[in-house]
Amino acid sequence: VGFFMEFDNDDEVEVIPERTGYVGTSDGENAFSLDPRTLDAATSNWVADVQAGITDDYAASPFDYELRWVSPNDSLYRPPRFRIGDFLREEIPIFAVNATTNRLADLLIEDLNDNGTFDAADALIINEEVDGERLFRYRVDFRVPSGASSSPPQAGDRLRISVERPFATGDFFQFTVRSSSFDEEVARNELDDVKVVPNPYIASAKWERASPQITGRGERKIYFTHLPARCTVRIFNLRGELIRELQHDGLLDDGQLSWDMRTEGNQDVAFGMYIYHVDAPGIGETTGKFAIIK
Repeated sequence: VGFFMEFDNDDEVEVIPERTGYVGTSDGENAFSLDPRTLDAATSNWVADVQAGITDDYAASPFDYELRWVSPNDSLYRPPRFRIGDFLREEIPIFAVNATTNRLADLLIEDLNDNGTFDAADALIINEEVDGERLFRYRVDFRVPSGASSSPPQAGDRLRISVERPFATGDFFQFTVRSSSFDEEVARNELDDVKVVPNPYIASAKWERASPQITGRGERKIYFTHLPARCTVRIFNLRGELIRELQHDGLLDDGQLSWDMRTEGNQDVAFGMYIYHVDAPGIGETTGKFAIIK
């Protein structure tokens, strides 16, 4: 007795679209959306676009990242110096965080409209310095819907980038197992639930599947249901003659046993009334009747 565990390992780092975007709720459930207007209680209309790998400076990272807006009265972030060109060093109330390692990352502000200040027409580039080299992770562009006034994100707003990633050194899985058990008193009471279906069995039962190897009506079956995990089912005719003995040894949640309606001698049973006896060691016994009719 044992169990198998199967894992799917991602080949490369890829953004998970359904878990990337502003973090909020929708219809009371946790949700992610690049358009904050689709989230409950959102006040911003800065629609975001997340991209990766758009420059030679990009380097894939098996981490999740977040942009976090804070109150400008509490703290401001100042971007690092980086080359020359359209990168601003304006202090902004936004911080980038490596959400996997819980460490701050850097932000570069690309002044796309060349107005000298950060606004919804610009882009933020999440990057990290590794061994003296600045590596770009993700670029986040913003836009305001046509004809609308800009309503930027507020303190407490978050934009998360979630990724699928290959297994790495240090990853581990933790789980617990427990042995199966059952309540004998409950099992005794449930003996009253044992049933035969269909009852009565009709010779032309439509629910039976036709067998491609057999011409005519196909395989015949009835089922004993709600059986204890381990028991013996004996089937008798009304004269008390044993027709068939069946063993059930199933899982705790598997209480079904089929009978092909053949005798111990592998003969088809006749139409008529039958008696079944269920014997579950340590639990109890129960009997019942079922009919097979034309």
